[in-house]
Amino acid sequence: FPMEFFTSAPLVEFGRRPLHFRAQATMPMKQADQATRTGEVVVEAVRRLEEQVEGPALRLPGLQTEPSAAAAAMRQVLGLGPDEPATGLPVLLEHVGVTVIGLPLVAHRRDAFSLWMADRPVVALLDTDAGDRQLWSTAHELGHLLLHREVPASRDIEASADEFATHFLV
Repeated sequence: FPMEFFTSAPLVEFGRRPLHFRAQATMPMKQADQATRTGEVVVEAVRRLEEQVEGPALRLPGLQTEPSAAAAAMRQVLGLGPDEPATGLPVLLEHVGVTVIGLPLVAHRRDAFSLWMADRPVVALLDTDAGDRQLWSTAHELGHLLLHREVPASRDIEASADEFATHFLV
């Protein structure tokens, strides 16, 4: 990266964007701030790389309000049959234009967060040893991206994202 990447003011600040963490209500503010700032730095790096490299076009299903319908539509976009497992979900999402970032950050019971940066959906996966938990978290965050764009965090949308993940993965 050029030196100005490290010396200039941040280009990306999540600040007012709806940022969805799993179990956000019980996350200590310090952990949330740490994950948010780490995500900002990584997304900024991704944005700078995207200036140099053209990624895949964004292909997501049309607006859905029901988690089960959104899950079925997303499985279809990804080319997954009704009984086919979503193996390698982060890579599948990258192929349809979702930016997926792995962060070297451990947060107890917090595995991922998601947000929209302009017209680009972003899923940030925190460090975890449990592959099945990461799969669930990725599907849960995908549910937020499809169902809750510009919607502030609440218990209701967490339940909705869980319902999406259930339909998407089962």
